[in-house]
Amino acid sequence: MRFNKHRVLLLLVLSVSSVSANASPESQEEFKTALAQIDIGNLSSAALLLELIALDEPTQRVLLELAKVQFLQGEMSQAKENFLSVKDIGALPLNVRDKVDWYLQQIDKSEGYARYQVGVVNDDNPLNFTSVTSVRVGSFDFEVTPPSENEKIVGLEHSFSYSPGKIGKQEYFPSAILTLSDFKKSYHDKMLFYGNLDRPVNSDVLSLASIHFSEKRNKSERQYSVLGSRLLFRATPYLLNGQVQLSYSHTNVKRHNYLNSNQFQLDFRFPYSDDAVQGWYSFGYLTQNARERPYSSKGPVFRFTTSGRLLERKLGYHTDFFAKESRYELTDPIFGFNRHDELYQLNFVLEPEFAQVFGAQAQLGFRLEKNVSSIQYYGYEKVSWMLSFR
Repeated sequence: MRFNKHRVLLLLVLSVSSVSANASPESQEEFKTALAQIDIGNLSSAALLLELIALDEPTQRVLLELAKVQFLQGEMSQAKENFLSVKDIGALPLNVRDKVDWYLQQIDKSEGYARYQVGVVNDDNPLNFTSVTSVRVGSFDFEVTPPSENEKIVGLEHSFSYSPGKIGKQEYFPSAILTLSDFKKSYHDKMLFYGNLDRPVNSDVLSLASIHFSEKRNKSERQYSVLGSRLLFRATPYLLNGQVQLSYSHTNVKRHNYLNSNQFQLDFRFPYSDDAVQGWYSFGYLTQNARERPYSSKGPVFRFTTSGRLLERKLGYHTDFFAKESRYELTDPIFGFNRHDELYQLNFVLEPEFAQVFGAQAQLGFRLEKNVSSIQYYGYEKVSWMLSFR
């Protein structure tokens, strides 16, 4: 991965200018010499000096500068270890923490990874079936009986994630996720494949371009597939350090091809962080053009995520809240009047540092989902949880 060396070095300048308040004069002078070597591009000499200082005084500032130099030299494993140490020592200024996380993400992308996760899943409404007991079609009332295959399920879900790291001179980053479920009722067994190819773009306007593909199967029969792409634009300083994301996707539904559609979405994303938490929120607008117009919709989209650690950093957590409003263009062909949906999703994951089995980290996740619709038949509620190890 290529970087503008001087621009990268400037990203992580801390508000302090010395090694530490109690550092010896010799250490302070050696540290200043190391910084001077970085400024003139002599990374080998700077790394040697910083390593020697770190033996006696492994402060945040020293380890941070050492990690940056190791990153620029391509020593990714050592750089990652030191970046993590910088975060573990204590709180960091807002801008510094963001940049450290950015470096760690680039290291993971560059080196590649392979992960396996298995979890026990409990889902009380697997088909997202309506929560009402009767519906009216025209002047007639019909009793709604949930299908037998919609009964609560409990089973195992396996997930494989893989990325070979950076490939090619143009710096492409491929990744793939394969999810398999194993439930007692075979009707619910499914396979989900997701592939993604990112291409970072180092320009003043565009920062990333990607394409993705996903496919879901149920009982070995394809249910739907999605092919899409997205562009991520820089928006600084016009949107308070925000980003603009433009996305397009095409969904193909095998069983009900009248639902085949094209989706266009524009999002404004804003990252945030402080000493305890970090995340981002976004506001957007989604337009879905279905093959048959009564199933076309449009409306705003909102998402909020936050991550952090509690209890002296021993308990990690992650929260993801999603809300979408869908206003359908034409009268519903079955129920005879316009449909208007509001979808809400809340995901919450706990990751206790002490809960590890043979090196595998335990996670406990909850998912709440509710769809409120002007046509009651489309309204439903769903609660699921997962205990997993990765």
